[in-house]
Amino acid sequence: MIFKYKKLGVKRVYNKFTWENTAKGYIDIIKRKSKSKEHSNGKDFNKFSIHPYFKNPKNNDKITLDKLKKIYFEGGE
Repeated sequence: MIFKYKKLGVKRVYNKFTWENTAKGYIDIIKRKSKSKEHSNGKDFNKFSIHPYFKNPKNNDKITLDKLKKIYFEGGE
């Protein structure tokens, strides 16, 4: 009986918690945010730029979490 629940649980995890489903969730949030009038620290969500690192992470343009925090949450570069 326990083996049956374990097997069902593992199957559920493999089917539900995938990178594809994670990406779909992010896309849904982005779509909802971009349609809303919500702001983050007074900034228009639609005017956030994508840092070059995320467009081409192999270009050796290193970025730290502190720098990302400053860019996206504190309004600085």
